[in-house]
Amino acid sequence: MQQLVIATHNLNKYREICKILHPLQEHIALLFGGNLCEEHPLEDGITFVKNACIKANFFLKVTGLPSLADDSGLIVNALIGEPGIYSSRYAGPLSTDKENNLKLLDNMKDIPENMRNAKFVCTAVLLLPNKLIYIAKGELSGEIVKEPRGKAGFGYDPIFELPIGKTVAEISFEEKNRISHRYIAFNQIKEILKGLFLNKNL
Repeated sequence: MQQLVIATHNLNKYREICKILHPLQEHIALLFGGNLCEEHPLEDGITFVKNACIKANFFLKVTGLPSLADDSGLIVNALIGEPGIYSSRYAGPLSTDKENNLKLLDNMKDIPENMRNAKFVCTAVLLLPNKLIYIAKGELSGEIVKEPRGKAGFGYDPIFELPIGKTVAEISFEEKNRISHRYIAFNQIKEILKGLFLNKNL
């Protein structure tokens, strides 16, 4: 069976990606990067694309296997694009989701309702051992609320409100996977993987 490394140490992200790529798992073994290497790559790129490439290349070198990485983040216009590529470590190198959310809400405490628009961005990168690379992108637009709502999801989901009036943390996992920035990007990668490794419709 073909093996593919999901190049992340974030188990929640790995599970979400596996759900999006289903049912490829019947034909391609999706390996959790966190189980293959404890060391983390140095994400010193200045764009989502560059950081995704760094992660994919790191796990390709460690395993010799095709690697699939993404770099995702939240862009808030009123904060000149923050937290952007620093989304996962906005409050510090080892910050938790809660700490990141609290810092963002504090930085936006004086931002009026009509200027709280934001978007989630995801760039997915598939890197093959022959150095062939595929890139896909996805976006999800919404607004930043003033207090967290909902228990589902992770990251900034509790403070990111969709046009339907619910935060991403207030919708089901299945609903999220039909609309998310990560779904849009990885659904494109899913079709690429089919063509590369399966040559059939699933």
